[in-house]
Amino acid sequence: FEAPVLRWKPPPDLPGVGAFVLWPEKLRTAVMRDWLEEHVAPLLALLNPSLASGFGEDFGRTGDLTVIAPWQIESNLVRRFPFLVELANCPFDQQREALFYIGDRLPRFRAGKLDSRGNGQYLAEKAMQRWGAARIECVMLSQMWYRENTAPLKSAFEDGTILLPRSADVVDDLRAFQVVKGIPLIPDKRTTGDDGQQRHGDSGVAILLGYAASRADYIPIEHQSSGPRAADQIDYSGLAIPGGETT
Repeated sequence: FEAPVLRWKPPPDLPGVGAFVLWPEKLRTAVMRDWLEEHVAPLLALLNPSLASGFGEDFGRTGDLTVIAPWQIESNLVRRFPFLVELANCPFDQQREALFYIGDRLPRFRAGKLDSRGNGQYLAEKAMQRWGAARIECVMLSQMWYRENTAPLKSAFEDGTILLPRSADVVDDLRAFQVVKGIPLIPDKRTTGDDGQQRHGDSGVAILLGYAASRADYIPIEHQSSGPRAADQIDYSGLAIPGGETT
């Protein structure tokens, strides 16, 4: 399945200011928005507007990646993940902006599940506030949760009812799951991706959360994506905007 994995990392330090996390808020927002509109918006525009959509998200900050894994359910019930977004060393505010940008534009948005361990609780809570507790689950990943949700994902691979981007890193992340006392888990061991980025099964966990969201009980709520909300329209005209780095 030919689908991209989009990778964002902060641009180089700004002279006199320092690392991206220290840049003025409007400038950080502008960099992220420009990257999203250049790389993510065209893929969102290709989504089938008649199919239900959702996402899974695994959280990381300075070490592990944050991965956002959107999905759509095909008419034959195949779960298709049309692209993945990986955020490396991304400030909390820009992670929220990226997630909101994607989620607000998913057609017939049904459900999302987010890793809410540690600092991930912030982004999961913001998502729940944005789209409501009927759609969003803040997941505290545990042995019990893994036990209940890895078997259906394994069956989907065996049945050919899941389509993922063709990526060696994604395959390695999925293979990172190890059975411990009968339960598939992600061990503490880190790996290194093709781009030199540290990985900890990040896309595998995001896909697992996304697949679980696609299977979740659903109470229909009238909601159609109508583009960015007025509160998201930020005027950054006149700013000199270095581009975010894409790999």
